[in-house]
Amino acid sequence: MPVMTRTMHRSLHRTILTVLVWIAAAMLQSACSTSPTVQAGSAGEAGTANAGAAPKPVRSRVRVAIIQDKTLSTGETRTPQLKLEDMDPMVELLGQTGGELAVGVIHDRSNLTFARLRIDAGPEEPVGPVKADNPLERRKQQAASRKEKDKFTAREQAWQDEMQTRIGEFQNAADPMLAMAADAKRSPVWDAVKRADLFLFESDSDGNVEPHRYAVLITDGLDDVGARPVPMHGGARILMVNGSGQLGALAVLKPQRFESIEAAVRYIVGLETK
Repeated sequence: MPVMTRTMHRSLHRTILTVLVWIAAAMLQSACSTSPTVQAGSAGEAGTANAGAAPKPVRSRVRVAIIQDKTLSTGETRTPQLKLEDMDPMVELLGQTGGELAVGVIHDRSNLTFARLRIDAGPEEPVGPVKADNPLERRKQQAASRKEKDKFTAREQAWQDEMQTRIGEFQNAADPMLAMAADAKRSPVWDAVKRADLFLFESDSDGNVEPHRYAVLITDGLDDVGARPVPMHGGARILMVNGSGQLGALAVLKPQRFESIEAAVRYIVGLETK
């Protein structure tokens, strides 16, 4: 697989940053359009002056482990090779939900660590009070709303700057692995599964809602090292991607099968955004 140029890196970096900015803008627009209490000029109905805004549903954070097979058999089993841009929709999803993405490989160099990207959900637009009947009180509300909006804008910019730094670090860590030739002579698939399971079930102290977990195994599942199968914790969805529909040693995990990486990523995004 050819190594990506620095120009391609910068282009993809800008693409993902644009996605993050779009997410924040969409969140702002959604908050303003769906909640009449956000706009200072909204017409509050009689009897609802103290109703306030309905609480937003709590979304689960998302943790995704993607394992790419880099062994010789992938060419025969039509196992696709992951590219940085394949993960754009996943980064966009994490910008909405918060969570973490990890990328690793199946290779005879078993000391390779995961490349990890942790994304915090973007800041939410503050919800203002219901429009007051008294003109003086309304002016106070408007002044307070402007201050809150300024604070929100500052938080949003800080969030974007931090996510930019994290994305750059993730790209630098992931690209050398993804650029490796698929020519490894040994296929320690269960070692990769074990590490994916370890990542997915790390303690996550952010929020009180249990995260949604996905393992995306881009492999033919062929095991030539005779390793003992590794059971994965319950609660994680296991997706397997290759063009031959082969499961190999991983059939015991009963994964959901996909022909392409795009289809597997689209499935995850669809589940989390419906």
